[in-house]
Amino acid sequence: LINETNKPAGKKLYFYIKDTFGRRTLIGVYSVPQFQKDIFAYPVADSILTPQLNEEGKYQISLQMDNKSDVTSYDTLLVIDPSGQAKNINKKIGVSCDDTNFVSSLSKLLPEAHIEKFRENAKYDLLVVSSVSINNRILQYTEEGTPLLAIPEGENAYLKYAKELGNAGAFKYLGDVGNTRAPWMGSWYFVRKFPVMEGLPVDQAMKSYYQVPAENTDGILLNGKGVDVFIGYGRDHDRNIGAAAFTAHLGKGKILFYTIPGLITGVNNLQKGMQPVMAQRLVMNSIKYLLTK
Repeated sequence: LINETNKPAGKKLYFYIKDTFGRRTLIGVYSVPQFQKDIFAYPVADSILTPQLNEEGKYQISLQMDNKSDVTSYDTLLVIDPSGQAKNINKKIGVSCDDTNFVSSLSKLLPEAHIEKFRENAKYDLLVVSSVSINNRILQYTEEGTPLLAIPEGENAYLKYAKELGNAGAFKYLGDVGNTRAPWMGSWYFVRKFPVMEGLPVDQAMKSYYQVPAENTDGILLNGKGVDVFIGYGRDHDRNIGAAAFTAHLGKGKILFYTIPGLITGVNNLQKGMQPVMAQRLVMNSIKYLLTK
């Protein structure tokens, strides 16, 4: 409780939660701490448990003084299922990734799918690549119709991927915007409504919910028939807007490409990457999208 009035506030605080259907539930009632002169912050309660939140979406929490609506503080809780509608996928997925934990992380999120390290002579329903470069056999599979999810980690990887896919004919590669110049100057990703973003905040900057790392940010400059950009990238003191997530085609195969840093580490549930639940859901949505005919 913050009290800057220099006088006693009320007697009771009422804590409510409103679910995605608009139903409001009282979580608890707490006594207002005794007023003390020149004290502005008063601890009231901690480790408060909400009811089980079974529906995805935004829940509103509110704290009312003496149950008066004009003295109320509001906040929002975003509830997301990391696997979303992809959890029952039972396809065969080949993964080319330098991070040895990524295959096991995907397997936990997709328990019914067969996920393995990519083998050149095997057949797959989907290919996921995050290694230093894209294997020529993977490009061949994609041209023949196997969808490709490209999640390069780091500047060297995403620029190399863009050049390799551009040279293969997926799009015309025109360069990149570049990394954040300095922390105080800033860069930003912004996202629009798109099937891959199902269940995630859209039509806004990828702000605090996503917690995208500030390092290795960038966007690709490109054009081409069938290219569809749904996450853009910009940085301060630069008029260029790049593609941070987009779809394209190579031959008969569909491609989904990301330059957003921290996706792999986020899927591995490591805090140094993108917010783990958001990263996991974004990758799961991407897999579902690519496997949908």
